[in-house]
Amino acid sequence: MQAFSLLDVKSDPSVMNETFAVNDTVFIKSSEDEDPDPNAPIKGWVARVLEVRAGDEQHVYLRIYWLYRPEDLPGGRRDYHGRNELIASNDMQIIDAMTVNAKANVRHWVELEDKSEVFPGDQLFWRQTYNLRPKGRESPLSVSVTRQC
Repeated sequence: MQAFSLLDVKSDPSVMNETFAVNDTVFIKSSEDEDPDPNAPIKGWVARVLEVRAGDEQHVYLRIYWLYRPEDLPGGRRDYHGRNELIASNDMQIIDAMTVNAKANVRHWVELEDKSEVFPGDQLFWRQTYNLRPKGRESPLSVSVTRQC
């Protein structure tokens, strides 16, 4: 598994000892003016690392896909979205590794597998996907889900 340490590519002490690898979920730095809804329950941007590429210690790049907050999508937050719910997407991008702020603990919840599973109150999770390029009349959001309190 390919990994990189921000100790090698970054001097920010808040992430100095963090090591990130493929399949990690991370918070991406954003400025207040970049955040379309600063009042959203989940602050900033969240992404999953698909690939790590480096030319040298100063040039490390990540291929990521975005996990959107419901507020960031057309239609916004719906009554069935949980407070800490994200929506995985097929929106990929290559970003500079220095924009990573920290690791994020995000779990994939498959409702059909265990309806009794309860996450801690601050657990980030996703159970729905968003397709940026739906075909025909296909809905961009995946299957319907159960309302969460």
